[in-house]
Amino acid sequence: MVNIIKYVAVKVKSDNEDEEKEEIIELCPECQSKDLIKDFHRLETYCADCGLLVKSYDIITFEDMEYLSKLKEKEKEAKKKKKMQGNSG
Repeated sequence: MVNIIKYVAVKVKSDNEDEEKEEIIELCPECQSKDLIKDFHRLETYCADCGLLVKSYDIITFEDMEYLSKLKEKEKEAKKKKKMQGNSG
């Protein structure tokens, strides 16, 4: 059974300390942790603290694709950097 992510609005200070803005965060419905991990290989989101499966993806959203794209780009940069360091030594 997949549980439903809890969305909570919290007030955070902006760069200008006189202003506060409201931000929506995702919480685990079981332990209230905000440390949720998106596993795109299994198409699931689970809580890093209690391990609860909180979301299973049937459809990958644009936001998820954007995150995946950035992740792949970082991996490419890390491989390139490692390769360059290996050639310089």
